[in-house]
Amino acid sequence: LVACSSLTKLELEVAVGRAAGQEQGDEQDDDEADVVEMCAQLAGLKNLQELSLADSCLVPSDALALTALTGLTKFNLGNVRAGVGDVAAKAIASSFQQLRHLVFSICDLGRMVCLAVVRRLTQLTELQLEGNSGLTQQGLMLLTGLTRLQHLGVTRNSKVTDQVVQRFWAALRQQQL
Repeated sequence: LVACSSLTKLELEVAVGRAAGQEQGDEQDDDEADVVEMCAQLAGLKNLQELSLADSCLVPSDALALTALTGLTKFNLGNVRAGVGDVAAKAIASSFQQLRHLVFSICDLGRMVCLAVVRRLTQLTELQLEGNSGLTQQGLMLLTGLTRLQHLGVTRNSKVTDQVVQRFWAALRQQQL
């Protein structure tokens, strides 16, 4: 990675497939992938401004190593599932004050504790939280101070209805005045 130290943008999908000799009938699916610990190696890429690890199979909490990349403006951790939980998401949001685009879709954010920190990312123009069942109306309303936000992706459910999302945007517009 030393040769890559000047990279400013990296899109990487990491997964290790099951062994080719796995016999049918084994308990594990042929399409399943093993999780990979690789974020510590990426943490040395200090010039990165945009990083996408979408759809990667990360070891839980491995993403904590990426908090060293404080210059990121765009960070996509969509569909990493257990690779980013509440603790890692909170640490990540605390570390990247310049973020304009953040994707935490389909992560393991059960309690959504990261929202208390995400609300301080005032540069955000896009935030993706789809597929996280812990999002509530109260959690969503924490984000009304993100006055530069132009796009918010959330999954509608019994706690976050279309009406709740409309109230969010109305409250955000009030903050913009």
